[in-house]
Amino acid sequence: MKSFKPFTAVLIAALALSACAKKDSDFAAKYKTNKMGAEATNVEETAAADQVALGEGIDIDIVKIDRALNGSEKVMTSVVAINNYQFSLTTRHAALELRTGTMNVGNNVRIDAAAVCANANCTAYYVLVNAYKDNKLVIQEGVRKYFEVSTTSLDRYAKLKAERALPLVRANAWTSADMYDGTVMVGYLNGNATSGTYIK
Repeated sequence: MKSFKPFTAVLIAALALSACAKKDSDFAAKYKTNKMGAEATNVEETAAADQVALGEGIDIDIVKIDRALNGSEKVMTSVVAINNYQFSLTTRHAALELRTGTMNVGNNVRIDAAAVCANANCTAYYVLVNAYKDNKLVIQEGVRKYFEVSTTSLDRYAKLKAERALPLVRANAWTSADMYDGTVMVGYLNGNATSGTYIK
C-alpha cells in the first residue's frame, strides 16, 4: 500500500494543476470578446480592470453600436449595459469631431462618454466610457467598431483601471496620428498599447 502513496500524491497534484489551468482558460475566454463580439486588445489588463470594477459594484460593457446616416450627419447609438440595466448613448457627427456627454445612471454611478468617427462615413467608430462611483473613476471601456464589413473580427475593446485611464484622442477631433499613439484609447485599440500583450 505504501508504494501507491507517491503515485496518489502525483495524481492529486496533476488533477489540481489541470483544474487551475481550466479555470485560467475559462477566465481568459470570458474576456477574449465582449458582448458585442469585439476582441480584447489585452485580455489580462481587461480582466484585471473588470475585477476591480466588480469589487466596486460596477458591471459594465458596451453591448451594441448602431449607425444611422441622416444626409451628411452620422447618428451613432451605443448601448451600454451597467449592472443589468441598458442605457443608450447617442452622438451625432458631421465630420471627425470629438463628441462628449455624461449620464447619471443611479446608485451614485455616472458615466462620461467620448466618441469620434475615423472617416467621413464613420465606418470606423471609437467610443470611450468612463464609469464613476461617488465621483471616483472606477473603470474605463473603449471600443472600436467597423461598419460596412461582414464580420466583427476587426472590432476591438479594452477595459482599463482608473490609474491607467486614457483620453480617447489627443485633441478635439480624430487625426491619423491617434491611430499610432498608445497614449490615447484610439491608438491602444489599434494595437499600440504601451504595456502588456496585444491580442489580435
